[in-house]
Amino acid sequence: MKQKERLLRDIQGCSGMLQGSLVALYRRCGKKGCRCERGEKHGPAYYLSYKESGVTKMV
Repeated sequence: MKQKERLLRDIQGCSGMLQGSLVALYRRCGKKGCRCERGEKHGPAYYLSYKESGVTKMV
């Protein structure tokens, strides 16, 4: 949660407004023998998802 709070503070400091969503992603790395092979995905990684010219972008 601390990472999410830090990201929200950073976003609030932006000078322009941007409509989007804050999303948490869990992923698999694909390395053999990694815990994510057993279903324990890596994450969360927080991203700001927004549309620009009809294309979804994430930062």
